[in-house]
Amino acid sequence: MQLIRNLHGEVKYDGLDALMAGIARDCDDARQILAGTPYLA
Repeated sequence: MQLIRNLHGEVKYDGLDALMAGIARDCDDARQILAGTPYLA
């Protein structure tokens, strides 16, 4: 396994809703990164 790219550094969220929104953004970002990675696309 190889790290392709960090999504971001440590983030402190102001509550559960903010955490859930952050996780959703991370998932979207990870999908975009992986879609652009030739050996995974």
